[in-house]
Amino acid sequence: MARRHLYATFFVALLLALAALPAQAGGKHAFRPCKLLKKGEVAGAIGEPVKKSEGGKSSTGARFCNWYGDDTHVLSKGVSLIAARDHAKKRYREYKKLMSDPKPVNGIGDAAATDGEALIARKGRRRFVYLSPLYRGTGISEGALEPLAKKALKRLK
Repeated sequence: MARRHLYATFFVALLLALAALPAQAGGKHAFRPCKLLKKGEVAGAIGEPVKKSEGGKSSTGARFCNWYGDDTHVLSKGVSLIAARDHAKKRYREYKKLMSDPKPVNGIGDAAATDGEALIARKGRRRFVYLSPLYRGTGISEGALEPLAKKALKRLK
């Protein structure tokens, strides 16, 4: 009898967990950050083909994607993107505080800034992106990230 109760409890818990999956995966704010930029676009910014990309969700509710170039380098070239469709103004302010000597960038969204390597931008209240090289010193400038930021903001709907 105890074994049946254990199986029944496990089965109910499993059903509840499975029922929650569609809401998490396809909810109102769900999106796939690796779809915001195409491999060819990232390859143009890093100067070599993209070998792989991987993404996920951060603890802040934002989502991220990392694109990796040739992994034969000591520090592989690549781009990191953090994107969110909520609290764009607040995220922008918080990320800007983390930058050393941020300078405004014109022509990207409603507000954009760079510290010479990383770039943040926002559009309205619901679109925020942060782009940076995976590793500093790999020769990827904020100038190479600007077109990526424009495209990511546009596709982040």
